[in-house]
Amino acid sequence: VQTLACNTQACPATVNCTGSWSNWSTCNATCGGGTQTRTYSVTSAAANGGQACPYSNGQVQTRACNMQECPPAVNCTGSWSSWSVCTAECGGGVQTRTYTTTTAAANGGIPCAVPAGTVESSFCNTQVCAVAGLAPVTVSKPVLPPLPPLNDTHIVVKGGNVTIAGVKLGAQAFAGAAESSNITDKAAACQPLPRCPHLVLA
Repeated sequence: VQTLACNTQACPATVNCTGSWSNWSTCNATCGGGTQTRTYSVTSAAANGGQACPYSNGQVQTRACNMQECPPAVNCTGSWSSWSVCTAECGGGVQTRTYTTTTAAANGGIPCAVPAGTVESSFCNTQVCAVAGLAPVTVSKPVLPPLPPLNDTHIVVKGGNVTIAGVKLGAQAFAGAAESSNITDKAAACQPLPRCPHLVLA
């Protein structure tokens, strides 16, 4: 039997596995108990009979965090200021008011319906301004005599005056009568009367 040497080159060095954990992630809750994770990453795999890493590449660990009790929720409170002085005494002006937050929402509380600093505007003093030297004028409808029933009643229109069943009305009074009884300067509305009055143009 003859024996020959072979593979006489030096064996490669043994390589042990190396790796490390990442930093813990941010807790998913600020109070009341949450969780956070970290991941193991292999930097160099074992080779040539080297020692393996204690954890596999990509392995995830989880732990509890922020276990302290949460503070009570605080709802937002606020209010509107009083209306400002109107920018005009007559003829139309503007006044404003501002919303102020007294207590901001916290710890998951309900926010205010209106953002702090919101300004609301409104028209004010919209009445017509009086003209210097002129007395105020009050406009009212003319007082009309009672009108007789329009059934079979003759209406005569002549020279701007109207005569209804013997009652003579001036042009101004007739305008009020037309508004109250649906009478125009040329005809009389009959509904809901069963018969129309007779209109005579003279």
